[in-house]
Amino acid sequence: MKKFSSILLFSGGIDSLCAYHFLEHPQTLYFDLRNRYAQKEKKAVLNLIPSTLIDMSLDFSDREFGQNAHIPFRNLILAAQAVKYSDTIYIVGTKDDLVSDKNERIFDEMSKLLSILEQRDIKILSP
Repeated sequence: MKKFSSILLFSGGIDSLCAYHFLEHPQTLYFDLRNRYAQKEKKAVLNLIPSTLIDMSLDFSDREFGQNAHIPFRNLILAAQAVKYSDTIYIVGTKDDLVSDKNERIFDEMSKLLSILEQRDIKILSP
């Protein structure tokens, strides 16, 4: 599998599209989680950036709950899976995003943990 200098986890939303341009067009990666929004997201992702890698290795269809289809620790799991593509992984969100695993402190901790587990320097960043 080809390793990229960096990878942007890309959902097709406005936050990840802005990050794509801000980061000057890194390789994008979409995880098809088979949740209720997956088909709509994948269509948007491929329409916006056709070269996006699509990873079908996860199935979160039984993990989502609530009106917004919340998936606990989703970003932690995605970061752990994304290390097979790059040592630098970008995860983005809006400043008022209230997800517990999407903030600078948690990204630092994820970086440390994944670096120990992978025995190489892994960086989880957000622009």
